Amino acid sequence: MSVLNDVSFACSYATLILHDEGHPIEAARIQKILSAANVSVDASYPALFEKAMASADLPGILKAAAQCGGGGGGGAPAAAGGAAPAAGGGAAPAGGKKAPEPEPEEEEDMGFSLFD
Repeated sequence: MSVLNDVSFACSYATLILHDEGHPIEAARIQKILSAANVSVDASYPALFEKAMASADLPGILKAAAQCGGGGGGGAPAAAGGAAPAAGGGAAPAGGKKAPEPEPEEEEDMGFSLFD
């Protein structure tokens, strides 16, 4: 992988972290995350990402990416008048019992914040 791809990935992840935490996408904040991750990039890259995100609809981009899928196992479209099967197969295991639902994962609080 080229150095430019590594820099792009690092800045992209930092941008997503800032968006997820509800902070503005600013070059200084991107640089702070990269420094905390021990990633060295030229100062022009965080500034480039800040400028690009100023005119981008990041929530819309993420929503569109999520709608594209990305894995197998999705249900087939419904036939005329019928219901689509549940994603992940939908068939009950032998014996008529359903497999237990996995418990949702809770977000882990790391006990610190980069921006407070």
